[in-house]
Amino acid sequence: MMARRAPKPITEASLHNAALHYLERFAASTEMVRRVLRRRVERAARAGVAEREPALALVERVLARLAGAAVLDDGAFAAARVETLQRRGGSTRAIRARLAAQGLAGWPRAAPTWRTERRTPTSRRPCAWRAGAGSARSAAASARPTGCVIWACWRAPGSPPTSPAR
Repeated sequence: MMARRAPKPITEASLHNAALHYLERFAASTEMVRRVLRRRVERAARAGVAEREPALALVERVLARLAGAAVLDDGAFAAARVETLQRRGGSTRAIRARLAAQGLAGWPRAAPTWRTERRTPTSRRPCAWRAGAGSARSAAASARPTGCVIWACWRAPGSPPTSPAR
């Protein structure tokens, strides 16, 4: 088992570069970047390479600098994350829990807004592949009215449940 290399000294430039490198690889909220930089500071402090308190102040300064340059935008990150989780079929509670875990618990702008508009047979539908809505759909299946986002779950009141035509 190889021993881990000793961490390098913590400077504002090294933290800034580490944050930019992280943001090149991942979309992240301010809190997520803060956690990454704090782990780096903690490793350096345990190794005796850096003092914890001044280095943590540097972390906050780097985060403020990135936010000022619009590199970190929690509102845009939260909106994109909500949209992604909605497309995957996440519930409101699950989406809010995921946002809270990513440091965005207090974002009212990130609250899920479920789409309730009626879809037409020609509009794009999320999860349409599950309902057999590929290019091989019949004309009768294309003419079926839709009552929700996934057309296969619509049926007229009082009619027995049916499987979608394939």
